[in-house]
Amino acid sequence: MPLVLYRGGDDSVVERTFSDDLSLGADLWATGGAPAGIAARHAVITRSQAQFPVLVDFAEPGRETRVNGVDTCGLRALCHGDRIRIGPAELIYWEIVLQRARREDVGRKCPFCTRPLEEGVEVVLCPRCKALQHKRCWFNLEQCCTYACQYPVQQTLRRTLSPPLRFEDVETGSTLVRDTARCPARRRRDAVPFQADDVVTRCPDCEKPYHAVCWFARSRCATAGCGYDIEALLRRAFTPGADPASVPLARPR
Repeated sequence: MPLVLYRGGDDSVVERTFSDDLSLGADLWATGGAPAGIAARHAVITRSQAQFPVLVDFAEPGRETRVNGVDTCGLRALCHGDRIRIGPAELIYWEIVLQRARREDVGRKCPFCTRPLEEGVEVVLCPRCKALQHKRCWFNLEQCCTYACQYPVQQTLRRTLSPPLRFEDVETGSTLVRDTARCPARRRRDAVPFQADDVVTRCPDCEKPYHAVCWFARSRCATAGCGYDIEALLRRAFTPGADPASVPLARPR
């Protein structure tokens, strides 16, 4: 479920989850009072008809609203990790959140593998259709597997993790195609060399190329002597507060 991170009235980091819409205004700071320069209804995060997150700016002239340092001009599509500034306050938008299955989730079936969820396992709630899925199943998908959802999983990962990862769209004349290179993940599809139109990512440490979906399905890089920790990368990127760089700036005084 999407959420925003921001500093509360006591300067602690607040996680505010929401389903479809979230009003960004002075009421977010019910305790301690809102920073000066924030309107009662400054902006709202909602979803477009195609179910993509967008920020709609309602602020009057002179009240600042920016995303990643750029004026919104009234409307702005949002991505995971975007930094939203309303007046002097900063919020960070989280589209994908890694979490642990709760007791009430036990028995629900992951729509990809159809196995029931167990308490404590890592899961992801699809931001579009709200289906709860195993973390490993989710990151293994091109798109959400729930009927008619098609949330672009790999596209979101690519947008969020560039950098530190480097992605390539393989072309006919690519060195990978000419050298008949194979993905080292050794899945069934990897019996065939890389093909044109494959999406490849390279390990940040050893530069070994993988199919992007193969890379995200692994816990570590398969190259001997490398062992890059893929699980840790995903936790830093999709667990709120796991990376100090993902924490909103201190509340202005």
